Amino acid sequence: GSKNDPASAAAAEKLETALRSCGDGDDALNFEELLEDLLGALLPGFAVAEILWLPGGDFAGFNSIGQEHFTFAHGFTPRLVTRDQPLGVELVRERFIFHRLRIHGSDPAFGGLIRPLAWLDCFANLNFKDLLGFIEKYGMPFIAAKVDPATADKEKSAVKRLIRNFGSAGGGIFSRAVELQLLQTADKGEVYFELLKYVQQAIDRLVLGQLASGGESSGLSGGDAQSRVRQDILEADCRLLSRTIDTQFCKVWSRYNVGPAVAPPRFVIDCAASEDKAALAETVKTLHDAGLEVDAEELSTRMGMKLTRREVTTPVQPLAMSDTSDRSDQSDTSDKKLAAALEDY
Repeated sequence: GSKNDPASAAAAEKLETALRSCGDGDDALNFEELLEDLLGALLPGFAVAEILWLPGGDFAGFNSIGQEHFTFAHGFTPRLVTRDQPLGVELVRERFIFHRLRIHGSDPAFGGLIRPLAWLDCFANLNFKDLLGFIEKYGMPFIAAKVDPATADKEKSAVKRLIRNFGSAGGGIFSRAVELQLLQTADKGEVYFELLKYVQQAIDRLVLGQLASGGESSGLSGGDAQSRVRQDILEADCRLLSRTIDTQFCKVWSRYNVGPAVAPPRFVIDCAASEDKAALAETVKTLHDAGLEVDAEELSTRMGMKLTRREVTTPVQPLAMSDTSDRSDQSDTSDKKLAAALEDY
């Protein structure tokens, strides 16, 4: 509700106090742990938590329920599977919090990242196994011993033992009539490393929305555009989570505790990106030079420091001084008139 409404402000303060004090860490989750569990919807696409209500509209905390206990066989809303109800039972809206990501298509599971990440994980594991096989074949030397067909079996056994002593490098014994050719690859396995790099970058794009790291944040692509993509994803996830808490918990709590006449409190996650204070100061200076004033309280909030306006005193303008040459001429003229008057007298 409005901050100027005493009833709405009191309701928000009461709910905030209850959220900070709920949860004992053993049987009930506190509010921060609830948010962490709801963020687990990133992979499967949804998360469910139970509100542990107490008599009178109070609550003891929350209880997280794993995704494996639900089924979507009867629609887009999960049904809780129990021993007595293998087909699932409907969830009571005032008792459970159902958080889900954006749905792409008709299946709620399409909103999570588990499907594309599962494919990328399979590609990475298969490629990694091929890379290990490549290293085993071409990364170690292969010893080939060529012996004459007339060589005695005793000597051949001695050569075999000698080859085994080289360890895991491998080796073999062939007659001189057998031609052995070990084919080498031209790229030395770069194709496997390139594929692993591509798969990892695809996972980073899928989860983070960008690839720029702290050491690669120069330029528009690395420092500006990709950071904005990551910030957009963060803000979108926060809006979805705030909407879930507002509609499925804050409104229910408000209806039980303060009634429908008071606007329910809203839960807002402050996820705004840090503002460039140097650019903000330059903007304020430009506005001031243009004759516009900026509210000191709002600017203090955005700058993170208390700002006050100093009193500007009007400087005293010095009196204009006349030319000394003119004053000397006037003085000479006055003296001459006085001397002439005395002579006449």
